[in-house]
Parts: sequence; C-alpha cells; structure tokens
Amino acid sequence: MFNTFHISSLSLPKIVFLDVLIIGLAYMIPALSHILPLPLYYLDPMRLFVLFGYFISRSQKNGYVLAMTIPLFSMWTTGHPVFVKSLLILIELSVNIYLFQILSRLFSINIFWKIWISIIFSKFIYYLLKYICLQLTWIDGTLISTPVVVQLLTITFVSTVIFLFSKTKWFSFGK
Repeated sequence: MFNTFHISSLSLPKIVFLDVLIIGLAYMIPALSHILPLPLYYLDPMRLFVLFGYFISRSQKNGYVLAMTIPLFSMWTTGHPVFVKSLLILIELSVNIYLFQILSRLFSINIFWKIWISIIFSKFIYYLLKYICLQLTWIDGTLISTPVVVQLLTITFVSTVIFLFSKTKWFSFGK
C-alpha cells in the first residue's frame, strides 16, 4: 500500500523542477483550450497535475503546495478563474489530497476507488462552498456549470489515469 507519509524519494531540486514543469504545463492549458476544438477543462487538468505531482514526488507537502499554487498561478497569469473561484478550487484540491491520504491509511481498497471517492467528496465540499459564495454574492453564475454526467465521466477518467500510472515505475507506490 502507498505510504502517504513517506519522505519524498526525490531531492528538493528535483521536486522544485517537477513543480515548475507542472505549473508551466498548467499555464499552457488555457492557450491549448483556445486552439483545440474541445474544452480541456472537462479533463480536470489542475487536478491531474496536482495528483501527478503528489504521486511522482511522493511528498504530502508537495501535493498541498501544488494544490494551493496551481489555481492561484492560473488566476494570476490568465485571469481565470476569478479570485474567489481560485480559492474554492484550491480548497477542493487540498481536500482531495487530504481525503486520499485518509482513505489510504484506513482502507486497503484499490487506488482507483481511493481517488474516485476522494474526488467525489472534495467536489461536495467545493459545491457546498460555492453555494455559500453564491448566496453571499461573492461570485455570480450557476451552482453547477459543467453537467453532472460530464463530471462523473471526468472523475472516472482521472481515477483511471491515476490507476494506470500507479502501475508504472514513476508511481512506485510503497515499493
């Protein structure tokens, strides 16, 4: 089983390089979205980048650093999402990492389900906080802008990608 509190097997310079690479890729997503005929945000790239960085570095702290910086970096460089939504996404991604760690400690279920369940619960927190922000008029728009079916497919896609990569040497869970 993956030891979520394992000291990173990567050195600090390698983790910093990995994070800069991940943030650079995250920076390119809006540009690619305008070029490609499909909305890339449906694939939940911020979550994928955070999870990849977390698992490759094997560092709990790094997972949180990425979860907190990618949404803010995206807002700062592209203006999207707006500040309050960036904070909501930051919280959602941090909760995702935290819940995955709890599930990993408590249950010996397949990593696919750990990721899937942690995403579902982190989305629940996101929508609860978004509802509160909408009620307080801190943001405008609708509660659910991406159809639920698309979100469920995306959650399954992300969980499948992480599961498949968990079988590679880059994601050597506890080995």
